[in-house]
Amino acid sequence: MNAEAAALIRYKRELDAITDETKRKEQLKRRIEEVQWAWDMQTRMGASNIIDPRDSRRYLIRTLRWLRNKEQEWAPRKHENIRI
Repeated sequence: MNAEAAALIRYKRELDAITDETKRKEQLKRRIEEVQWAWDMQTRMGASNIIDPRDSRRYLIRTLRWLRNKEQEWAPRKHENIRI
């Protein structure tokens, strides 16, 4: 998928709400640049946790199973709330 297709999918509602064709094209161009910039940054920073869409279900199930029994540990309070 290229940046244009990703921008069209991601910002479909926003683009459909714009009635003026020239403004829509300008906004689409800006959104394509944003998506392309994000992909370029991921490439430069070496994003290693990019999930292949074919593996997303397996990844989500594994993550949810891991989170199911995880308990949140809260830091102890330093001060009581002051009642006024």
